[in-house]
Amino acid sequence: SLALLRYFIGFCCLLPPVLLSERGRFEQRDLLPIGLLGIAQFGVVIILLNYALRFIPSARAALIFAASPLMTMALAAALGQERLTVARSFGVVATIAGVGLALGEKAIQPGGLTDSWIGELAVLGSALSAALCSVFYRPYLRKYPTLSVSALAMLASVLFLAVVAAGEG
Repeated sequence: SLALLRYFIGFCCLLPPVLLSERGRFEQRDLLPIGLLGIAQFGVVIILLNYALRFIPSARAALIFAASPLMTMALAAALGQERLTVARSFGVVATIAGVGLALGEKAIQPGGLTDSWIGELAVLGSALSAALCSVFYRPYLRKYPTLSVSALAMLASVLFLAVVAAGEG
């Protein structure tokens, strides 16, 4: 419910500048992929993270989620969109190490539940969803203005989250 409210407010903030901007219309065939990416980025990522926090401490979730840039880099390289370089690899590893250092021992404390693997898998799925979105948004961000793509993606997530939140009462 909070994610729905947050992204609805975000969409409302994006709408006026999008309507005032000179923008091209989306091609019909691009609406569904952009919408699905928005649902993954703003809906699935948040749902999986919130679910994970039932099983693991937030510090561990943050450390696992910090692997998202590594996943993004590996996926982009595997698809031939970017080259793996030593500098990029070092930067990503340094980021993960920095998060680990900042969180310290909090990241490795037991979650108190025997099912902590469920939370860890949920965060990993969330990070993978974020990485997939980062890579698969690329052609749409080259073709359309970033603001328009963001607004459409966020609108799709608001509609998706409205259905999910309705189940919460």
